[in-house]
Amino acid sequence: PGLYGLDASAIDAMPYRLATQLLRALVGARATGWLTVLGYFPVAAAGISALAGGGRWRRNAAALLMVCNPFVVERVRAGRVSFLLSVALLTWVLASALHATRIGKPFAARPAGWYALAMAVAPHGAWLGAAGLLAVALLPRPRRVDLVRTLLITLSAAGAYLYGVVVLLTGVRTSWVTDRDLAAYAPRPGPGGLLVTVASLHGFWRGGVELPRSFLGGVAGPVLLVVLLATVAAGLVLLCRGEPALGAPVVAVTVVGLLLGAGVDGPVGGVYRWMFRTVPLFEAMREQQKWVALAMIGYAVAVGAAVQAIADTIRANPVRFTWPPLTGTRSAGPRSTGALGAGRRGGRAVRWAALVWAGAVACCYLAVTPTLLLGLGGSVSTSRYPAAWAEADRIMGTGSGAVLFLPWHAYQPFAFTGQRTVATPAAAYFRRPVLCSDAVELGELRSSSVSLRSAYLDRVLAAGGGGRAGRLLAPLG
Repeated sequence: PGLYGLDASAIDAMPYRLATQLLRALVGARATGWLTVLGYFPVAAAGISALAGGGRWRRNAAALLMVCNPFVVERVRAGRVSFLLSVALLTWVLASALHATRIGKPFAARPAGWYALAMAVAPHGAWLGAAGLLAVALLPRPRRVDLVRTLLITLSAAGAYLYGVVVLLTGVRTSWVTDRDLAAYAPRPGPGGLLVTVASLHGFWRGGVELPRSFLGGVAGPVLLVVLLATVAAGLVLLCRGEPALGAPVVAVTVVGLLLGAGVDGPVGGVYRWMFRTVPLFEAMREQQKWVALAMIGYAVAVGAAVQAIADTIRANPVRFTWPPLTGTRSAGPRSTGALGAGRRGGRAVRWAALVWAGAVACCYLAVTPTLLLGLGGSVSTSRYPAAWAEADRIMGTGSGAVLFLPWHAYQPFAFTGQRTVATPAAAYFRRPVLCSDAVELGELRSSSVSLRSAYLDRVLAAGGGGRAGRLLAPLG
Protein backbone atom coordinates (compact mmCIF):
# COMPACT_ATOMS: atom_id res chain seq x y z
CA PRO A 1 0.00 0.00 0.00
CA GLY A 2 2.80 2.44 0.78
CA LEU A 3 4.31 1.86 -2.65
CA TYR A 4 1.15 2.98 -4.42
CA GLY A 5 0.36 5.89 -2.14
CA LEU A 6 -2.46 4.13 -0.30
CA ASP A 7 -0.87 4.11 3.14
CA ALA A 8 -1.81 6.82 5.62
CA SER A 9 1.86 7.32 6.54
CA ALA A 10 3.24 7.08 2.99
CA ILE A 11 1.05 8.95 0.54
CA ASP A 12 3.78 11.26 -0.73
CA ALA A 13 6.58 10.84 -3.27
CA MET A 14 4.89 7.88 -4.96
CA PRO A 15 6.85 8.35 -8.25
CA TYR A 16 10.13 8.11 -6.33
CA ARG A 17 8.96 5.00 -4.49
CA LEU A 18 8.01 3.34 -7.77
CA ALA A 19 11.34 4.28 -9.34
CA THR A 20 13.37 2.84 -6.47
CA GLN A 21 11.26 -0.33 -6.50
CA LEU A 22 11.99 -0.73 -10.21
CA LEU A 23 15.68 -0.12 -9.57
CA ARG A 24 15.68 -2.79 -6.87
CA ALA A 25 14.20 -5.26 -9.34
CA LEU A 26 16.88 -4.43 -11.90
CA VAL A 27 20.08 -4.27 -9.83
CA GLY A 28 19.16 -5.57 -6.37
CA ALA A 29 18.61 -3.96 -2.99
CA ARG A 30 22.27 -3.51 -2.09
CA ALA A 31 23.20 -1.67 -5.30
CA THR A 32 20.00 0.39 -5.08
CA GLY A 33 20.94 1.54 -1.58
CA TRP A 34 24.31 2.82 -2.72
CA LEU A 35 23.01 4.31 -5.99
CA THR A 36 20.36 6.38 -4.20
CA VAL A 37 23.05 7.77 -1.90
CA LEU A 38 25.40 8.45 -4.80
CA GLY A 39 22.72 10.18 -6.85
CA TYR A 40 22.82 13.36 -4.80
CA PHE A 41 26.46 14.20 -5.43
CA PRO A 42 26.65 14.62 -9.24
CA VAL A 43 23.16 16.16 -9.47
CA ALA A 44 23.85 18.68 -6.71
CA ALA A 45 27.37 19.52 -7.91
CA ALA A 46 26.24 20.13 -11.47
CA GLY A 47 23.13 22.04 -10.40
CA ILE A 48 24.91 24.43 -8.06
CA SER A 49 27.60 24.94 -10.69
CA ALA A 50 24.94 26.00 -13.17
CA LEU A 51 23.35 28.28 -10.57
CA ALA A 52 26.61 29.91 -9.47
CA GLY A 53 27.91 30.52 -12.99
CA GLY A 54 31.15 32.43 -13.46
CA GLY A 55 34.57 30.89 -13.87
CA ARG A 56 36.04 27.57 -12.82
CA TRP A 57 37.00 28.72 -9.34
CA ARG A 58 33.48 29.87 -8.54
CA ARG A 59 31.78 26.81 -9.97
CA ASN A 60 34.13 24.26 -8.44
CA ALA A 61 34.19 25.90 -5.01
CA ALA A 62 30.38 26.07 -4.98
CA ALA A 63 30.06 22.46 -6.10
CA LEU A 64 32.50 21.22 -3.46
CA LEU A 65 30.73 23.03 -0.63
CA MET A 66 27.35 21.78 -1.85
CA VAL A 67 28.41 18.16 -1.47
CA CYS A 68 30.89 18.53 1.38
CA ASN A 69 29.22 19.98 4.47
CA PRO A 70 27.72 18.76 7.76
CA PHE A 71 24.12 18.97 6.50
CA VAL A 72 24.81 16.40 3.77
CA VAL A 73 26.79 14.05 5.99
CA GLU A 74 24.15 14.00 8.72
CA ARG A 75 21.35 13.33 6.26
CA VAL A 76 23.19 10.51 4.51
CA ARG A 77 23.96 8.87 7.85
CA ALA A 78 20.28 9.12 8.78
CA GLY A 79 19.19 7.60 5.47
CA ARG A 80 17.38 10.75 4.26
CA VAL A 81 18.70 10.33 0.73
CA SER A 82 15.41 11.07 -1.05
CA PHE A 83 15.24 14.45 0.65
CA LEU A 84 18.85 15.18 -0.36
CA LEU A 85 18.09 14.27 -3.95
CA SER A 86 15.11 16.64 -3.90
CA VAL A 87 17.41 19.41 -2.62
CA ALA A 88 19.87 18.64 -5.42
CA LEU A 89 17.07 19.08 -7.95
CA LEU A 90 16.16 22.43 -6.38
CA THR A 91 19.50 23.83 -7.54
CA TRP A 92 18.36 23.15 -11.09
CA VAL A 93 15.00 24.75 -10.35
CA LEU A 94 16.70 27.97 -9.27
CA ALA A 95 19.26 27.91 -12.08
CA SER A 96 16.62 27.46 -14.78
CA ALA A 97 14.33 30.05 -13.12
CA LEU A 98 17.13 32.63 -13.17
CA HIS A 99 17.78 31.85 -16.81
CA ALA A 100 14.08 32.31 -17.59
CA THR A 101 14.14 35.65 -15.77
CA ARG A 102 17.01 36.86 -17.94
CA ILE A 103 15.14 35.84 -21.10
CA GLY A 104 11.85 37.34 -19.91
CA LYS A 105 9.43 34.77 -21.35
CA PRO A 106 5.97 34.49 -19.75
CA PHE A 107 6.38 30.72 -19.29
CA ALA A 108 9.38 28.45 -18.93
CA ALA A 109 9.10 24.67 -19.13
CA ARG A 110 12.48 23.77 -17.62
CA PRO A 111 11.96 25.19 -14.12
CA ALA A 112 8.47 23.68 -14.09
CA GLY A 113 9.90 20.29 -15.00
CA TRP A 114 12.68 20.44 -12.41
CA TYR A 115 10.23 21.65 -9.78
CA ALA A 116 7.82 18.81 -10.52
CA LEU A 117 10.66 16.31 -10.31
CA ALA A 118 11.84 17.72 -6.97
CA MET A 119 8.33 17.42 -5.54
CA ALA A 120 7.94 13.90 -6.93
CA VAL A 121 11.04 12.82 -5.03
CA ALA A 122 10.13 14.48 -1.70
CA PRO A 123 7.15 16.67 -0.76
CA HIS A 124 9.43 19.10 1.08
CA GLY A 125 10.71 20.20 -2.32
CA ALA A 126 7.36 21.94 -2.84
CA TRP A 127 7.89 24.44 0.00
CA LEU A 128 11.63 24.84 -0.44
CA GLY A 129 11.23 25.31 -4.17
CA ALA A 130 8.38 27.79 -3.68
CA ALA A 131 10.60 29.94 -1.46
CA GLY A 132 13.36 29.90 -4.06
CA LEU A 133 11.07 30.66 -6.99
CA LEU A 134 9.43 33.51 -5.09
CA ALA A 135 12.83 35.01 -4.31
CA VAL A 136 13.81 34.87 -7.98
CA ALA A 137 10.51 36.45 -9.05
CA LEU A 138 10.53 39.32 -6.55
CA LEU A 139 14.23 40.23 -6.38
CA PRO A 140 15.98 42.49 -7.08
CA ARG A 141 12.77 44.07 -8.37
CA PRO A 142 9.50 42.37 -9.34
CA ARG A 143 8.14 42.47 -12.86
CA ARG A 144 4.70 41.40 -13.98
CA VAL A 145 6.09 38.85 -16.42
CA ASP A 146 8.16 37.25 -13.65
CA LEU A 147 5.18 36.89 -11.35
CA VAL A 148 3.04 35.40 -14.12
CA ARG A 149 5.78 32.97 -15.06
CA THR A 150 6.29 31.87 -11.46
CA LEU A 151 2.56 31.25 -11.03
CA LEU A 152 2.43 29.17 -14.23
CA ILE A 153 5.53 27.21 -13.19
CA THR A 154 3.97 26.39 -9.82
CA LEU A 155 0.64 25.31 -11.30
CA SER A 156 2.34 23.17 -13.94
CA ALA A 157 4.64 21.47 -11.44
CA ALA A 158 1.73 20.70 -9.14
CA GLY A 159 0.72 18.05 -11.66
CA ALA A 160 3.30 15.80 -10.03
CA TYR A 161 0.81 15.28 -7.20
CA LEU A 162 -2.39 14.81 -9.18
CA TYR A 163 -2.40 11.19 -8.06
CA GLY A 164 -3.21 12.61 -4.62
CA VAL A 165 -6.74 13.29 -5.93
CA VAL A 166 -7.16 9.55 -6.40
CA VAL A 167 -5.92 8.94 -2.87
CA LEU A 168 -8.46 11.42 -1.50
CA LEU A 169 -11.30 9.89 -3.54
CA THR A 170 -10.52 6.44 -2.16
CA GLY A 171 -11.02 7.77 1.36
CA VAL A 172 -7.50 7.12 2.64
CA ARG A 173 -7.04 8.81 6.02
CA THR A 174 -3.85 10.85 6.10
CA SER A 175 -1.53 11.21 9.06
CA TRP A 176 -2.47 13.52 11.91
CA VAL A 177 0.16 16.19 12.58
CA THR A 178 -0.02 18.39 15.68
CA ASP A 179 2.13 20.74 17.73
CA ARG A 180 3.69 17.67 19.33
CA ASP A 181 5.30 16.95 15.98
CA LEU A 182 6.83 20.43 16.00
CA ALA A 183 8.37 19.79 19.40
CA ALA A 184 9.59 16.31 18.48
CA TYR A 185 11.21 17.40 15.21
CA ALA A 186 12.62 20.73 16.39
CA PRO A 187 16.32 21.42 15.67
CA ARG A 188 18.71 20.34 18.39
CA PRO A 189 20.95 23.15 19.66
CA GLY A 190 24.65 22.42 19.97
CA PRO A 191 27.33 23.81 22.29
CA GLY A 192 27.18 27.26 20.70
CA GLY A 193 23.41 27.64 20.98
CA LEU A 194 20.65 27.19 18.43
CA LEU A 195 21.57 30.02 16.05
CA VAL A 196 25.25 29.05 15.93
CA THR A 197 24.28 25.42 15.40
CA VAL A 198 21.97 26.26 12.49
CA ALA A 199 24.49 28.67 10.97
CA SER A 200 27.05 25.86 10.94
CA LEU A 201 24.54 23.66 9.03
CA HIS A 202 24.01 21.39 12.06
CA GLY A 203 20.98 20.83 14.27
CA PHE A 204 19.39 17.65 12.89
CA TRP A 205 16.75 16.51 15.39
CA ARG A 206 17.72 12.84 15.30
CA GLY A 207 20.39 11.95 17.83
CA GLY A 208 23.20 9.50 17.25
CA VAL A 209 23.71 10.25 13.56
CA GLU A 210 25.82 13.38 13.53
CA LEU A 211 29.43 13.56 12.50
CA PRO A 212 31.91 15.07 14.94
CA ARG A 213 31.03 18.75 15.16
CA SER A 214 33.86 19.96 12.98
CA PHE A 215 32.59 23.57 13.05
CA LEU A 216 31.68 23.63 16.73
CA GLY A 217 34.05 21.31 18.60
CA GLY A 218 37.69 21.71 19.48
CA VAL A 219 39.88 24.78 19.50
CA ALA A 220 39.77 25.29 15.73
CA GLY A 221 35.98 24.83 15.46
CA PRO A 222 34.89 28.40 16.25
CA VAL A 223 37.68 29.78 14.06
CA LEU A 224 36.54 27.68 11.09
CA LEU A 225 32.96 28.77 11.61
CA VAL A 226 33.99 32.44 11.65
CA VAL A 227 35.99 31.91 8.46
CA LEU A 228 33.05 30.20 6.78
CA LEU A 229 30.52 32.86 7.74
CA ALA A 230 32.91 35.68 6.81
CA THR A 231 33.47 34.08 3.41
CA VAL A 232 29.73 33.66 2.91
CA ALA A 233 29.10 37.30 3.86
CA ALA A 234 31.84 38.53 1.53
CA GLY A 235 30.48 36.42 -1.31
CA LEU A 236 26.94 37.72 -0.82
CA VAL A 237 28.17 41.32 -0.84
CA LEU A 238 30.15 40.73 -4.03
CA LEU A 239 27.15 39.11 -5.72
CA CYS A 240 24.75 41.87 -4.71
CA ARG A 241 27.13 44.53 -6.03
CA GLY A 242 28.18 42.84 -9.25
CA GLU A 243 25.28 40.51 -10.10
CA PRO A 244 22.14 41.65 -8.26
CA ALA A 245 19.90 39.36 -10.33
CA LEU A 246 21.71 36.42 -8.72
CA GLY A 247 22.87 38.00 -5.47
CA ALA A 248 19.53 39.28 -4.20
CA PRO A 249 17.68 35.93 -4.49
CA VAL A 250 20.64 34.07 -2.99
CA VAL A 251 20.66 36.43 0.01
CA ALA A 252 16.92 35.90 0.42
CA VAL A 253 17.02 32.09 0.36
CA THR A 254 19.99 32.10 2.75
CA VAL A 255 18.22 34.29 5.29
CA VAL A 256 14.94 32.38 4.95
CA GLY A 257 16.76 29.09 5.33
CA LEU A 258 18.49 30.18 8.52
CA LEU A 259 15.44 31.80 10.14
CA LEU A 260 12.95 29.05 9.35
CA GLY A 261 15.62 26.39 9.89
CA ALA A 262 15.92 27.52 13.51
CA GLY A 263 12.33 26.37 13.87
CA VAL A 264 9.83 27.05 16.60
CA ASP A 265 12.56 27.90 19.10
CA GLY A 266 14.22 30.42 16.78
CA PRO A 267 13.68 34.13 16.12
CA VAL A 268 10.55 33.53 14.03
CA GLY A 269 9.19 30.64 16.09
CA GLY A 270 5.83 32.32 16.54
CA VAL A 271 5.46 32.86 12.81
CA TYR A 272 6.40 29.23 12.16
CA ARG A 273 3.73 27.97 14.57
CA TRP A 274 1.15 30.24 12.97
CA MET A 275 2.00 28.95 9.49
CA PHE A 276 1.94 25.37 10.74
CA ARG A 277 -1.56 25.81 12.14
CA THR A 278 -2.97 28.02 9.38
CA VAL A 279 -1.33 27.44 5.98
CA PRO A 280 -2.70 24.37 4.15
CA LEU A 281 -0.21 21.51 3.68
CA PHE A 282 2.51 23.35 5.63
CA GLU A 283 2.52 20.44 8.08
CA ALA A 284 4.84 18.74 5.58
CA MET A 285 7.55 20.97 7.08
CA ARG A 286 7.13 19.71 10.63
CA GLU A 287 10.86 18.95 10.64
CA GLN A 288 12.05 22.53 10.71
CA GLN A 289 15.74 21.98 10.08
CA LYS A 290 14.96 20.95 6.50
CA TRP A 291 14.80 24.68 5.69
CA VAL A 292 18.56 24.84 6.29
CA ALA A 293 18.89 23.25 2.84
CA LEU A 294 18.16 26.69 1.39
CA ALA A 295 20.97 28.19 3.47
CA MET A 296 23.26 25.44 2.24
CA ILE A 297 22.51 26.44 -1.36
CA GLY A 298 23.11 30.09 -0.53
CA TYR A 299 26.36 29.28 1.27
CA ALA A 300 27.64 27.32 -1.73
CA VAL A 301 26.96 30.11 -4.24
CA ALA A 302 28.36 32.79 -1.92
CA VAL A 303 31.54 30.87 -1.11
CA GLY A 304 32.02 30.22 -4.81
CA ALA A 305 31.87 33.95 -5.51
CA ALA A 306 34.29 34.72 -2.67
CA VAL A 307 36.76 32.03 -3.79
CA GLN A 308 36.64 33.42 -7.33
CA ALA A 309 37.49 36.87 -5.96
CA ILE A 310 40.35 35.43 -3.92
CA ALA A 311 41.71 33.62 -6.97
CA ASP A 312 41.45 36.76 -9.10
CA THR A 313 43.28 38.74 -6.42
CA ILE A 314 46.10 36.22 -6.26
CA ARG A 315 46.39 36.18 -10.05
CA ALA A 316 46.49 39.95 -10.17
CA ASN A 317 49.13 39.98 -7.43
CA PRO A 318 51.31 36.93 -8.12
CA VAL A 319 53.89 35.97 -5.53
CA ARG A 320 57.31 35.30 -7.04
CA PHE A 321 60.33 34.14 -5.12
CA THR A 322 63.99 34.35 -6.05
CA TRP A 323 66.36 31.57 -5.10
CA PRO A 324 68.85 31.64 -3.56
CA PRO A 325 67.96 34.67 -1.43
CA LEU A 326 70.07 37.69 -2.32
CA THR A 327 72.14 39.01 0.57
CA GLY A 328 74.69 41.77 0.63
CA THR A 329 73.85 42.98 -2.88
CA ARG A 330 70.95 44.78 -4.49
CA SER A 331 68.64 42.66 -6.55
CA ALA A 332 68.53 43.41 -10.23
CA GLY A 333 64.75 43.23 -10.05
CA PRO A 334 61.94 43.02 -7.59
CA ARG A 335 61.44 39.74 -5.77
CA SER A 336 57.66 39.90 -6.26
CA THR A 337 55.47 41.84 -8.61
CA GLY A 338 51.76 42.36 -8.88
CA ALA A 339 49.04 44.42 -10.41
CA LEU A 340 48.85 46.65 -7.35
CA GLY A 341 52.44 47.79 -7.78
CA ALA A 342 55.69 45.87 -8.08
CA GLY A 343 57.32 45.37 -4.74
CA ARG A 344 55.05 47.79 -2.95
CA ARG A 345 54.12 47.06 0.62
CA GLY A 346 50.38 47.41 -0.16
CA GLY A 347 50.60 44.86 -2.97
CA ARG A 348 52.40 42.38 -0.75
CA ALA A 349 49.80 42.78 2.00
CA VAL A 350 46.93 42.17 -0.43
CA ARG A 351 48.40 39.03 -1.95
CA TRP A 352 49.43 37.53 1.39
CA ALA A 353 46.02 38.29 2.86
CA ALA A 354 44.41 36.55 -0.12
CA LEU A 355 46.70 33.52 0.29
CA VAL A 356 45.94 33.26 4.01
CA TRP A 357 42.21 33.56 3.36
CA ALA A 358 42.40 30.89 0.66
CA GLY A 359 44.17 28.58 3.09
CA ALA A 360 41.56 29.21 5.77
CA VAL A 361 38.71 28.40 3.34
CA ALA A 362 40.52 25.22 2.34
CA CYS A 363 40.64 24.21 6.01
CA CYS A 364 36.84 24.54 6.18
CA TYR A 365 36.58 22.00 3.39
CA LEU A 366 39.18 19.71 4.94
CA ALA A 367 37.32 19.69 8.25
CA VAL A 368 34.43 17.79 6.65
CA THR A 369 35.94 16.05 3.63
CA PRO A 370 37.41 13.03 5.51
CA THR A 371 33.96 12.16 6.87
CA LEU A 372 32.72 11.62 3.30
CA LEU A 373 35.33 8.96 2.51
CA LEU A 374 35.16 5.19 3.03
CA GLY A 375 31.51 5.00 3.96
CA LEU A 376 31.42 8.25 5.91
CA GLY A 377 34.39 7.31 8.01
CA GLY A 378 33.21 3.71 8.34
CA SER A 379 29.86 4.69 9.86
CA VAL A 380 27.79 3.59 6.86
CA SER A 381 27.92 0.07 5.45
CA THR A 382 25.65 -2.57 3.99
CA SER A 383 23.60 -4.52 6.54
CA ARG A 384 22.93 -8.21 5.89
CA TYR A 385 19.64 -9.69 7.04
CA PRO A 386 19.95 -12.71 9.36
CA ALA A 387 19.67 -16.21 7.95
CA ALA A 388 16.65 -16.72 10.20
CA TRP A 389 14.74 -14.07 8.27
CA ALA A 390 15.40 -15.89 5.01
CA GLU A 391 14.28 -19.16 6.57
CA ALA A 392 11.11 -17.59 7.93
CA ASP A 393 10.34 -16.08 4.52
CA ARG A 394 10.87 -19.48 2.86
CA ILE A 395 8.53 -21.20 5.31
CA MET A 396 5.79 -18.57 4.99
CA GLY A 397 6.13 -18.26 1.20
CA THR A 398 3.67 -16.07 -0.64
CA GLY A 399 -0.04 -15.54 -0.27
CA SER A 400 -2.64 -13.06 0.89
CA GLY A 401 -2.35 -13.90 4.57
CA ALA A 402 -0.59 -11.12 6.46
CA VAL A 403 2.39 -11.36 8.81
CA LEU A 404 2.36 -9.62 12.19
CA PHE A 405 5.88 -8.39 13.00
CA LEU A 406 6.97 -8.03 16.60
CA PRO A 407 8.33 -6.14 18.54
CA TRP A 408 5.57 -3.65 17.75
CA HIS A 409 7.71 -0.57 17.00
CA ALA A 410 8.07 1.50 13.83
CA TYR A 411 11.72 2.26 14.67
CA GLN A 412 13.97 -0.07 16.65
CA PRO A 413 17.53 -1.39 16.89
CA PHE A 414 18.50 -4.79 15.48
CA ALA A 415 21.54 -6.99 15.97
CA PHE A 416 22.24 -6.97 12.23
CA THR A 417 22.35 -3.13 12.21
CA GLY A 418 24.84 -3.02 15.07
CA GLN A 419 22.05 -1.94 17.46
CA ARG A 420 21.51 1.20 15.43
CA THR A 421 17.86 2.25 15.36
CA VAL A 422 16.30 2.01 11.90
CA ALA A 423 12.82 1.87 10.45
CA THR A 424 11.54 -1.67 10.89
CA PRO A 425 12.37 -3.22 7.49
CA ALA A 426 10.07 -6.27 7.62
CA ALA A 427 7.63 -4.90 5.05
CA ALA A 428 10.48 -4.44 2.59
CA TYR A 429 11.89 -7.92 3.19
CA PHE A 430 9.11 -10.50 3.51
CA ARG A 431 7.04 -11.43 0.49
CA ARG A 432 3.75 -11.56 2.34
CA PRO A 433 1.91 -8.42 3.48
CA VAL A 434 3.39 -7.31 6.81
CA LEU A 435 1.65 -5.53 9.67
CA CYS A 436 4.16 -3.22 11.38
CA SER A 437 3.68 -0.45 13.87
CA ASP A 438 3.62 3.09 12.49
CA ALA A 439 4.05 4.80 15.89
CA VAL A 440 7.13 7.02 15.85
CA GLU A 441 7.45 7.06 19.68
CA LEU A 442 9.61 10.20 19.70
CA GLY A 443 9.54 12.20 22.90
CA GLU A 444 5.95 13.11 23.76
CA LEU A 445 4.88 12.19 20.24
CA ARG A 446 3.47 8.68 20.37
CA SER A 447 2.10 8.51 16.84
CA SER A 448 0.91 10.64 13.95
CA SER A 449 -1.10 7.76 12.52
CA VAL A 450 -4.86 7.80 12.06
CA SER A 451 -4.99 4.15 11.01
CA LEU A 452 -7.84 2.32 12.73
CA ARG A 453 -6.02 -0.96 12.18
CA SER A 454 -2.91 0.32 14.00
CA ALA A 455 -5.01 1.65 16.88
CA TYR A 456 -6.76 -1.73 17.17
CA LEU A 457 -3.46 -3.62 17.20
CA ASP A 458 -2.07 -1.20 19.77
CA ARG A 459 -4.86 -2.17 22.16
CA VAL A 460 -4.66 -5.90 21.45
CA LEU A 461 -0.89 -6.11 21.87
CA ALA A 462 -0.84 -3.86 24.93
CA ALA A 463 -3.26 -6.31 26.62
CA GLY A 464 -1.16 -9.29 25.52
CA GLY A 465 -4.17 -10.78 23.80
CA GLY A 466 -5.68 -11.95 27.06
CA GLY A 467 -5.66 -15.53 25.78
CA ARG A 468 -7.77 -14.53 22.77
CA ALA A 469 -5.01 -13.21 20.49
CA GLY A 470 -5.85 -15.58 17.64
CA ARG A 471 -9.51 -14.62 17.52
CA LEU A 472 -8.69 -10.92 17.87
CA LEU A 473 -6.12 -10.96 15.07
CA ALA A 474 -8.05 -13.20 12.66
CA PRO A 475 -10.25 -10.38 11.27
CA LEU A 476 -7.08 -8.63 10.04
CA GLY A 477 -6.24 -11.55 7.77
